Amino acid sequence: MHRRTIARSSLAAALALALALSACSTTATGDDQPTAAEAGDAAAARESSPPAGDAGTQPETDSGVDDGGVETGNGAVTAGSGWMGTNLGVAAAFAEWAFIDAFKFSRPWVSGVAAGEGRQPVWNDKRPLDLDDAGWVRSLLPDQIARTAMLTGPLPTRPAGRYVVLYEGQGELSYTAGASLVESGPGRDVLDVVDTAEIAINLVATDPDDYIRNIRVIMPGGVYATDPATLVMEPDADRSDYLSFEEHYESLIFHPHFLASLQGYGSVRYMNWMLTNGSIVSEWDDRPKLEDARWTVDGVPVEIMVELSNRTATNPWFTLPHLATDEYVRNFAVAVRDNLLPGLTPYVEYSNEVWNTQFAQHEYSREQGLAAGLDDEPFAAAIAFYGRRSSEIFAVWEEVYGGGEGFVAVLGSKTSDPDAVSRLALESGEAAGADLLAVAGYFGGRANWANNCDEVAAMSIDEFFDYLVDDSVPRAIDGIGRQIDVADDYGIALGIYEGGQHLRVNGCDGDDAKKEAIGDLFDAANRDPRMGDVYLEFFAAVDLAGVDLFSHYTNTGAWTRFGRFGAREHLLQSRSEMPKYDAIMTYAEQS
Repeated sequence: MHRRTIARSSLAAALALALALSACSTTATGDDQPTAAEAGDAAAARESSPPAGDAGTQPETDSGVDDGGVETGNGAVTAGSGWMGTNLGVAAAFAEWAFIDAFKFSRPWVSGVAAGEGRQPVWNDKRPLDLDDAGWVRSLLPDQIARTAMLTGPLPTRPAGRYVVLYEGQGELSYTAGASLVESGPGRDVLDVVDTAEIAINLVATDPDDYIRNIRVIMPGGVYATDPATLVMEPDADRSDYLSFEEHYESLIFHPHFLASLQGYGSVRYMNWMLTNGSIVSEWDDRPKLEDARWTVDGVPVEIMVELSNRTATNPWFTLPHLATDEYVRNFAVAVRDNLLPGLTPYVEYSNEVWNTQFAQHEYSREQGLAAGLDDEPFAAAIAFYGRRSSEIFAVWEEVYGGGEGFVAVLGSKTSDPDAVSRLALESGEAAGADLLAVAGYFGGRANWANNCDEVAAMSIDEFFDYLVDDSVPRAIDGIGRQIDVADDYGIALGIYEGGQHLRVNGCDGDDAKKEAIGDLFDAANRDPRMGDVYLEFFAAVDLAGVDLFSHYTNTGAWTRFGRFGAREHLLQSRSEMPKYDAIMTYAEQS
């Protein structure tokens, strides 16, 4: 193993280069509880109610993704602290509208029945839909319609205004919930969208010989080329650098609210965008593609993730699918190497939380480890296989990069169990090449435990903050400290792959009144300015202890019973309304 200097690397050079290239097109583009996808926006979105090659094979890296002449600096999109990073929510997250084309974060099609003579409407009748390889509906059964929606879920507000729907083919679209059709022409509809409800689209009819496809739902507004992180709804008539979303969505790609929310971060972890947990992707040909109808089914293409890191001058952190073949790994690495701006460093991790017995990637690793005879004990076999496969993946990246200095090799571990996970993987010799040991850095998790329900439900908010400061945060620091000892023993760095508060409502033996009281307490605590103070103290302690990088979970996400992970609840909030986000940015600025 080799120790690489990771933290505090300046991103100023990357930003300077991004500025220099801005006129040119780029060539590409705590506990056993799950801490990420099953607790986030994905689960909430799923259950929300209906709206009212081989070694010689190289990938195609000239994807056509370009910057459209958009500048990435001048104070608009700035490089942040190398220490402070963030996880993104899932691409379907209703609170984080990342793309100007809202259809890219739409929900998957469902089959439904429209109201008609003698029949009642059905939101999802479970009938199969005839989809092409990109996910467009080729034909409909009798009385069948295909439904989708975007900006769904418990949002207090949404971007309102005139949305433009563009499409190819022949058929009929209708719009419901918060969207009303105000103008229609061949291949182009204009919608009036209110801020109180989602956008629902129904494919009512389609011509199988020229089916409706390439639907784009373009959000209102535009930007000035020199300031892509600021939304412009009414451009100055005297300015010639205005880029409307309808005309420039393909090159702009990212919504300015989303870009602005990432200012100050030094790294972005793409675990949720890659749909890593339980991924079924193994072959390169099955990867998410630019031409996919939406990026919420198979994940976001590597070209788009690299482009986001380029435009925000953030180091990308990739979590490769646990079933990925060597060809997939190699082609992914080539795509990153050829398209990520010099000065930015990718972080490479095999899957996510393979130690977590609730995830499919753990089951797979256990089966593979036992079959290979790596250990007779199932959990130990899973961790040994995880170490081995991680090492194999690092070796592929070293081949692509001509050595190990162009990327950071990440080995994930369980915070509360350094001996059973970290040392087991490292001492087995299977994890050769790791640069960074990554663990979770959460506090507040014990407040979720069912056996603490009565005590927590009876707490005042003052008592709860006393608990966080006097008990929970010190426990978290102690657990991280034990992992720093392990990392030091093996001469590698320690980072936090997910962290922050971990307040979600569990158990209470079905006592709804107590669950509601705890939920209200957790909401109030997250909105209280004192949470910002706790965050700042937590960051300082973790930093001082020797952690090289902290990746908060998550940047933006609506708060639900699954957790209050988002530093901000939605992208229209001001910084003063978000104590966690303000603390994160404050610490990043001070770093």
